[in-house]
Amino acid sequence: MAPRIRRTARATAHRRAAVLLTLPAALAWSGCASHQPPPPSSATTQERTRLDASNARYDFETTSRATVVERRIAAPIERVWSVLPTVFDSLGIPMGLADSRTHVYGNRAFKAQRQLAGMRLSRLVDCGRSATGFNADRYQVTLSVVITLATAPDGSTSAYIAVEGRATDPGVSGDPVRCSTTGQLEDVIAERLAARLQSRVDAIVLERTSCFGVCPAYRLRVERSGLVTFERQNGRDAGRTERDSIAPSAFLSLVAMAERAGVDALPDRIEGDARLCPVRATDHPTVRIVLTGQNVTRRIDHYTGCYLSPELAIAEPLRQLTAFEAAVDSVAGVRRWIH
Repeated sequence: MAPRIRRTARATAHRRAAVLLTLPAALAWSGCASHQPPPPSSATTQERTRLDASNARYDFETTSRATVVERRIAAPIERVWSVLPTVFDSLGIPMGLADSRTHVYGNRAFKAQRQLAGMRLSRLVDCGRSATGFNADRYQVTLSVVITLATAPDGSTSAYIAVEGRATDPGVSGDPVRCSTTGQLEDVIAERLAARLQSRVDAIVLERTSCFGVCPAYRLRVERSGLVTFERQNGRDAGRTERDSIAPSAFLSLVAMAERAGVDALPDRIEGDARLCPVRATDHPTVRIVLTGQNVTRRIDHYTGCYLSPELAIAEPLRQLTAFEAAVDSVAGVRRWIH
C-alpha cells in the first residue's frame, strides 16, 4: 500500500522593497503596460508535510522561495525582445507566452526532465533532497519561467525573471513539492541574452560533397533575411543556382538548433578527433557547415563516415550535428532541387 502524503502551508514574507512581490504578482505585470514593474523581492512559504506510512506517521517542514530577480541588459528593450525567442529556444524552453505589448515572454508550465540548458536540474532549482539524491534530478518537474522586460531610466533594459516549479515523485502518491530557484537559470538567461546581442549569425552555409556512389553535391546558403541560395555541384549541372526565401523566424530557429547541438564545442575537423571518429569508413561524403556574421566565424568539416565502432555506432555530438544538417536542408527545401 503506497504511503499517503498531506501538506499544509503557512507563509512568511521577506521584503526587499516597499512592495512585496510574489510570483503571481509578478505575472500580473502583463495586465498593466503603463506601469513600471516593481523591483524584485521574494516570498518564502513553509510547508508542513505529513507522511502516513503503513506503521508510522512522520511530520516535517520544507521551505521554498519564489523569487523574481532583475538582470540589467545593455540594449534597448525592442532589441532584447527580438532575441528572446532564440535564447529560450537554445535553452530548450518551449514558448508558451509572448505578449509584445507588455514585453512578457516565457512558459508558465513546461516539463523538464533531469536537464535544462545543458545542466542538471538540481543546479537550477531546489526541490529538496532525499537519501537517493536531489529530487530535481529524479522527480517529474514542471517549471514556470517568465521574463518581463522594462525600459530602465538610462535606456537599457531591465529583465525581471521569475522561476518557480513543482516536482512529483513518480513512485509515491501525494502532492507535488515546491521547487525554488537557485539563481543559476536567471544568470544563464542573462548571459545568453548578452552574448546573442553582441554576436549575431547572419548566414548558414551547408556544403555536401560527392561520394563513391550517388550522393548529391551542392552548396546551400541561408541568410538571416530569409534568402536561400542553392548551387548544384554535380556533373553537367555544376554551377546552376536556385533561389527562394523562408521566414526570418525559421532562420533564427536554425541558429538556436545549432547552439543546442553544441556547434561551438565541436572540433573544426571531425575526422581528426579520436573521440568522435575512432573508426573511419571509406567513401562517405563530407558535410561542411559554416556560420558567419557579426563577431562569428565557425567552420566544421564533418566526414560522415565517422563511427565509434565497427557496428557503426555514432557519437551523440555527431548525431545532434547530423540532425542540425538535416534541419537546414529541410527548412530550405532542397529536396525539390535534387534530381
